[in-house]
This record gives sequence, structure tokens and C-alpha cells, in this order.
Amino acid sequence: MSCFRNGEKYRGRYAVEKVVPFFEGELAIAQYEGKRFYLQSAKLARQAPPRAIQQYLSLDHPLVMAYQEVYTEGQYIVSVRPYYAIQPLPHYVAKKGIDEEQFLSWAKQLVDLEQHLKNYNLPMYLLKDPRNIGITSEGKLKVIFCGVEQVTAYEPSIDWGTFFISLLKGKFPQDNVKQAINDLNLSQTLVRFLEKAMNNYQVELVRTLIDSVEQKSAKPAKIAPAPSLIDSHRQSAMKLDLGTVARPAFTMPKTERKLVQKIDMDKTIIRNADEWLKEEKSAVQEKQTIEEKPVLEKKPGLSLDPQKINIEELSQKTEFRLPLQAIREELERKERERLEELRKQLEQQEKDLMETYRREFEQRKQELLERQRQDLERQEQELLRKQKEEFERMQKERLKQELIKREQLEWERKMKERLEEERRAFEQRKKELLERLVREFEEQQKELLEQQRLEFERRKQERLAMQQRELEKMFGSFSFGSGSSLEDTQPVTQVKEEEAVSVEESESSVAGSYHPHLEENVTVQEKDLDVTEPQVEVQDEPAQEKAVEPQEKVEVAKSALDYETVQRINEQHARLARQFEEYDKYMNANKSPQNQ
Repeated sequence: MSCFRNGEKYRGRYAVEKVVPFFEGELAIAQYEGKRFYLQSAKLARQAPPRAIQQYLSLDHPLVMAYQEVYTEGQYIVSVRPYYAIQPLPHYVAKKGIDEEQFLSWAKQLVDLEQHLKNYNLPMYLLKDPRNIGITSEGKLKVIFCGVEQVTAYEPSIDWGTFFISLLKGKFPQDNVKQAINDLNLSQTLVRFLEKAMNNYQVELVRTLIDSVEQKSAKPAKIAPAPSLIDSHRQSAMKLDLGTVARPAFTMPKTERKLVQKIDMDKTIIRNADEWLKEEKSAVQEKQTIEEKPVLEKKPGLSLDPQKINIEELSQKTEFRLPLQAIREELERKERERLEELRKQLEQQEKDLMETYRREFEQRKQELLERQRQDLERQEQELLRKQKEEFERMQKERLKQELIKREQLEWERKMKERLEEERRAFEQRKKELLERLVREFEEQQKELLEQQRLEFERRKQERLAMQQRELEKMFGSFSFGSGSSLEDTQPVTQVKEEEAVSVEESESSVAGSYHPHLEENVTVQEKDLDVTEPQVEVQDEPAQEKAVEPQEKVEVAKSALDYETVQRINEQHARLARQFEEYDKYMNANKSPQNQ
């Protein structure tokens, strides 16, 4: 997984300029608000606890670039730090090289950094790799990455000797380590130091070795800086003999284990000074012997040259036996007094040192507890504030939703009432229109039937009169001959009766064309919008009359309804259709969300 990409912005702020692989993560240079920063991602062995992130932010050491921001991105922990123009240590060593004095200074700084990192609540470690170290333009060391034990994934098991050789060469030795040391062309003191540091992982012992090398290679003309409180205790303790000193008779609490480690380190340094103490004893004895020389000068026949004095011979002589015994006893007494005084001084200094460590530890513990308490209170206050803001926001959101719901229900209620009123008004108008249309249709039908009946009566009278005239002409023009008789012709009354029957049948057919049930089935629908002229079915007269006057009957049927009345009915039907369409569209557009 890549946390940074060239040309993109990390977290929307840091414009990434360059990305390079860095162990099991990445190292990038980014720019934000005109400033450059280092972005580094390191793989995690497990989820980073909040204490680890807080510990990174509080890490303050001159060799480590300050952590400004720390994030977790999945299986990686990402840090943002200010940019320094640094040169990788391998490049620096390959270009300029490194002398022994500079190497010892760097080694001491790195060992002190490792010891500083171990003292945190979550112990940290220095990634002992020359690629993890850079050199600034002022020649100062800068460490790029420091890990947290059991949190960050990359924890190489490299001893201090191999690491120091890599500092001198700029890279790790590939094959034979001793051959690599010989190839460096170092002094014998530094070679022995590197050999002792091989397979050594303890910071305290390595620090002791560095101090011993510095003392052996110290120059008289060089003025060393003023020692710190701990260094002064170390130097004073190195001059004392711990052979007869007992450990304080009290048990340290568990919270002071790190303090005990520091004290043990000082004692280790003191034990390593036994040889020097032996030499100091011999020097003291030699000095006291020289101080006793004036006593010997008073005796005749004695040589003052130490090489020529034979103690055994002098002890055999009676005249020198008592003075030598007294001198020996005096020397032993002074030595015992000096050792007793040294022991008391050592005990007092150790007590003072432990008391100083205890006070420093208590002070640091109180400061840490106070800082943790303040951080906890601040976090609790921040959490309560966020919870309060979230509760108020949710309360406002709930009230807003309730208000919207009430407004929506009120709107739906009003809309339903309005639609119901419009529906009732529409139904009322439709009912009134249908009733009026039915009445007009009935009136027009009655008028049409009345006109047809009158027309039929008129035509019947005309036809009867015409038939009467024809009969009169026919019977008046014929003479009754031998072959004719009155019985061959039908009487006028019989003809009139037959015509009356046919007229009644035609009237009944015309009357049968009106169906009262049509009044019940009259509805206004979209398919009835196209109103055509009513076709009134009129029973025609006998076949000979149909053939005589067809055009006249069509004109009578068309004139049954007045044109203006038909036009008005069509307009009313069209208006009702438009109102119905608008009502349907309005109902569809104003459907409530619950009905959708």
C-alpha cells in the first residue's frame, strides 16, 4: 500500500513532490503553504494505541526531527515533520570520510539517544542503520525514524559493534567483521573498542566503553565542557573502592526500576575501575614510604636509594626492627583510616546520588502524572463538549424533522380538503350539466316528435286528399261496361282504413325510436367529447313514398335539432373535458409522499 503519490495532495494539504522507499514504508518531501515537510510512513505490527501517537508528538531530542502531526493509515503510521536539508550518512562518509574523534562524538550521541528512548512509558528504539541517519549542513546528526517496541514492525537485531562499523564505512560489513575493522586503518584503542562492542546490545556497557576510550585518547590541552551532575557522580565514584561497601538495606519499588538501572550502570563503571584503584594504592604506599625517608636519614650507614635498601636485612638488625614495625603499623592504620573514610564517603555519595535520583524520579513522575491528568481532563472536556454539540445537533435535527412532518401532514390535509371540495363542486357541476343536457335532449326530442307528427298528419291528409282525387278521377272517367262491375274495385272506406293502419304503424315505429333508459346511461367521458348531430330514426312511410320524397325526409331529420343548440352542446362537452383533464393532472401532481 502506498500512502503518498507524486503530484497528489496528502490529506488535501501537503502537495507531494518526491517519494522514495524507506525500509518497510515510504519517505516523501511535500510542500504546504510555501513550506516543505517530510512525510514518512512506517508499517505497524499492531494497531497503534493513542499513547504511542501522543508519545511521538511529545518526543523532544536534538537528534530527532520533531513530530508535528501523526496519523494512522490502515497498517501504517504516518508522521509529518519539518524539512531539513540533510545528506545521508553513507554519502557523507563516502565523500568526506570520518575521523576517530568525530566518530566517538557521534557514537556517544546515538547511545545517549537510545538510552533516552528506552526511558519512555512505551519503550522506543533507535533504528540502527546508517541509512536512517543524516548530516545537516552544519555537520550535525539527524535521526529520521525512531520506533516503538511491539508497535512498529521494523525492529532489526543489530549489535552496537556492527552498527559502529557501518557508521565508519557508510554501510554494513558484508563478510568478515574483523577484516572490515582492519580495513578501516584505526588506532589500536578504537579497534579494541569495536571488538568489545561486537555482540553487545546493552546501552550502559557501550556507554562505559565510550567513556573509557575518551579518557585514554583525551588530550591535555583540550578543555572539556563542565560535567553534569550525573557525570560528576560517576567521576567521583570511579576513585573509590567498593570492595567493602554494602548495598543499601531497602527494596526499591517497581516504579523505580529504571532508576535502579542507572545506579547499576554507575556501579558497573566503578567496578571496572578496580585496576586503577590498585595502582592508586601502590602509589599511595610509595608516597608514604618517601615521606618516611627523613627518619631513615638520621640513622648512620643507610643509603637513601630505594634500590639499595634491603628491607629484610634491616629487619634482622635490632636497631631498625622497632622503627620499621612502627612504620608498618602506622601505614596500615592510615590505610585503614583512609579506606574507612573512603567507604563512608562512598556510602554518603551513593545515598546522595540515590536521593537525587529519587527526587528527580518523583519530580518527573509528578510532572508526568500532572500532565496526564491535565490531558485527561482536557480530553474529557473535549469529549463532553462534542457530545453536547452532537446532542444539540440531533435535537435540532429531530425538531426540524418533526416540524417538516407536521407541515407535510398539514399540507396533505389541506390538499385533501381542497381536492374534496373541488371534487364535490365538479360532481355537482357535472350532475347539473347532465340534468340540463337530459332536459334539453328530452325537449328537443319532444319537439322533433311533435314536428314529425304534425308533418306526418299533414302529409297523410295530403295523401288522402290526393288518393280521393285520384279515385274520383278514376271512377268518374270509367263507365260501367259489360265486363266491369263495382265489385272489382275496392270501396273508398276500405282504402282509407288500410291507409290508416299503415299510418298507425309508422307512428308506432317513430314512437319506438325513443328509449327512456338512455337517460340513465348518459355519462361524460372522453370518448363522448366529439358531439355529432343526433340521428333521430324516423319510420318512413310505405315504399312508394320513400321513393317519391327521400331528399325531403333527410332535410326534415337534419332540421330536427337547431344548429345553435348543437353547437352549444358541443362547447359544453369540450369545456367539461378540459376541466376533467386539468383536475386529473392536478391530482397526479399533488400526490403526497405517503401515497406515492
